[in-house]
Amino acid sequence: MAPRGPARGLVVATLMVSALLAVPDARRAAEPLPSLVSPWPAGLSGTVVFESDVAGRPGLYTLDLAQGRVARLTGAPDYREQTPRWSPDGRRVLFTSNRAHYTGARPDTGTPDFDVWSVAADGSDPRRLTSAPANEQDAAWTADGASVVYSSDGDSRGDLYRLELASGTVSRLTRHFVGRAIMPSPAPAAPWRVAFAAQSLRAGAFWSYQIHVLDASGRPLATTGGGRATVGRGWVDDVALGLSALAVPVRSPDGSIAGALSVAGLTPQMQDRGKPVHLKQLQAAAARIEAGLGGDGRSALRQPRVAE
Repeated sequence: MAPRGPARGLVVATLMVSALLAVPDARRAAEPLPSLVSPWPAGLSGTVVFESDVAGRPGLYTLDLAQGRVARLTGAPDYREQTPRWSPDGRRVLFTSNRAHYTGARPDTGTPDFDVWSVAADGSDPRRLTSAPANEQDAAWTADGASVVYSSDGDSRGDLYRLELASGTVSRLTRHFVGRAIMPSPAPAAPWRVAFAAQSLRAGAFWSYQIHVLDASGRPLATTGGGRATVGRGWVDDVALGLSALAVPVRSPDGSIAGALSVAGLTPQMQDRGKPVHLKQLQAAAARIEAGLGGDGRSALRQPRVAE
């Protein structure tokens, strides 16, 4: 996954097979461009889109691999544009930007935040796709190019949303996800799935990242942790791996995660046959809370199944 907030000179790239060029306008001609290696490697083809802060704040560039030529795609030193992604058909580039606070007849007011944008492969036809007063970032195309999945901090530290481009309909995929849901990566083919990162694994005094997977309804399918994936078991733990915490999600009646019950300060010995000794108590407590929310409490009590 592409890192956020790249340092000066750092570039983040994705590759498209067919070659596309972007021609800089007169204003951009005087700006510095990212430097290329010399001599340029022979036998390459296609076009890379990437971000670089060589001209100031991060902007987007294209690199013609056959000719070894760089051109500015979007951006200006006044604002930031980052995390570009080619559309599946190669016609557009998806990215995030705070340009709405600096350009246009009526620039946004308030604290500059990021929105999701797309632009044609030649730099024309920029389209603003989101406009909420929040940071909407990490945007990625679905496999069919019909939707965009992104992370937003508008109602939480970070949750995932899906935007259908034809209708403009936005669906929330996670709700106050523990550890904030960021960096979504939709599956490249059917069935519809999306993987994302979240700081949901307690490791002593720190929280480590795990990779989670959701289906189209937002139902969790898998979680990585400590070298193995935990599929459909309904709990996340460090204890069986010699660490120190345990968490059980609490779900709303619609199946989304409403919160979690957790216990820390455990020791590696506090397990029984590969399961944390406190698991049943936490599951029972989560079931009672789920029942109070209008659910049946069954999700909190389901039997674990572990995939190595």
